[in-house]
Amino acid sequence: MRVDTDRIARKFIEEGRVFVRVPVEDGCIRLIDFLESEGFAFGERDCPEGKEVPERDLPLVIDLAEKRDGYMGNVTSAAAAAGSGVLMSDRDFYLLYSLYELIKQG
Repeated sequence: MRVDTDRIARKFIEEGRVFVRVPVEDGCIRLIDFLESEGFAFGERDCPEGKEVPERDLPLVIDLAEKRDGYMGNVTSAAAAAGSGVLMSDRDFYLLYSLYELIKQG
């Protein structure tokens, strides 16, 4: 999978919406717990009970401005994100999120 770091950085700063692929269940639980600790709300439409979260095999869509996260709509959207190079790993998300918070604080 090709990753376009410039496009990912622009999505963080300009669009405030990013796509994160978490390959293992534990990583997904950890990421969602982290987001909740940062004040994010998981999209109820996507998953009414947090326990179901790791079972889906779609990337997370994280809206930094609205502080919401949820699953990408379908496999086609996930493939398009991967093909355009804007689908990042959870490891990349943690790094960029910390930089994003520093920039936001000024």
